[in-house]
Amino acid sequence: MADDDKHPIRNLIVFPVIAGVILAALLYFIPKFFAFTVNTISTVWRYLLSKTLLPNSFLFLLVVLAVPTIVNLAKSLFRSRALQSNEPNISSYKTDNFLGTTWKWSYITDRDMPTDDLWCFCPNCANRLVYSTDIDVHMNKHTMFICENCGFKSAPLKGDRHDVFGMVARAVERKVTTGEWKSIVAKSDSN
Repeated sequence: MADDDKHPIRNLIVFPVIAGVILAALLYFIPKFFAFTVNTISTVWRYLLSKTLLPNSFLFLLVVLAVPTIVNLAKSLFRSRALQSNEPNISSYKTDNFLGTTWKWSYITDRDMPTDDLWCFCPNCANRLVYSTDIDVHMNKHTMFICENCGFKSAPLKGDRHDVFGMVARAVERKVTTGEWKSIVAKSDSN
């Protein structure tokens, strides 16, 4: 759902009222604003309809179509310069070490959080880990991650699997927010 769809009162009432107030203020404080606007529009219209070797409306159409092309060209030039710089890209930050294991995800979302495919892997053999959740005598949950390939076991972590994944997601968010991810990406790129 788009952000604009969430605020129908704002879109249907508040914005038009504000636009009307601004227009009324312009017409009141700048008495010749309306006449100037009408005169400008009529002058442009007469120019577009005047006779020349090429129709002026055709030239106007060419200018209108050229503007988005120039903007897209400029964007691509700036994008290619950004990619050529040695600055690491957030899309490269897809793995990190937390809680004694290696964690991986597809990409960082627009909320600085890893995607839902976040999972941990064995630091020894890079195998995907399975988890085991136990409840102690005080009814506290503890989760351990275990490698079925080499037998690695993580330290018991407080909470169930969702609590641990939440801790890791928040740690990733913190590293993205503080910029610590850049050193991790630079280090992995140099290896």
